[in-house]
Amino acid sequence: MKRIEIVVNESNHGMLGVGDIVYDYSYNSDFKELTINFIDLNFLKKYTGEKAKIIMTGLMKIEDERIQKSKQIASDACNIPEFRLYEKTRKAPVVFARNLVIWYCLEYVNSSPAFAGKIFEKDHATAIHAKKMIEKDYKYLSDDQAVWKKRFMNKIEKNNMCEKINS
Repeated sequence: MKRIEIVVNESNHGMLGVGDIVYDYSYNSDFKELTINFIDLNFLKKYTGEKAKIIMTGLMKIEDERIQKSKQIASDACNIPEFRLYEKTRKAPVVFARNLVIWYCLEYVNSSPAFAGKIFEKDHATAIHAKKMIEKDYKYLSDDQAVWKKRFMNKIEKNNMCEKINS
């Protein structure tokens, strides 16, 4: 079980007067269980299971509905839970799912590389690299990546999310 501590400052979570929210979470892949611990001054609140998932999605930044949907589709396509997209890991399914979302933001939502990268606390160079990675021909991708990309593209088309937004 891996623990990750996160500090969300007030300007990011938008709940004025609450101050910074400090929490850590752990994910047990054997039991597919998410545990969130809110650390607030002298007491600790602990949530597990479905309640933890609801809270985690609430803490994720409010974004365009299409970006949220693309995250769900990418995590489904790569067979990972959506909250794992925010982990600082280099595991192939997680990285590729993040790349799919970043590519979608750049290609269809008309986001800047800086904005697309900020979704996962990455910089513009990572967003540009992600776009190049997804735009590679299938023959240059691993077998798993080719399957994930195909699933993602099919679901994007099925959900009518292929219209480009003009800014």
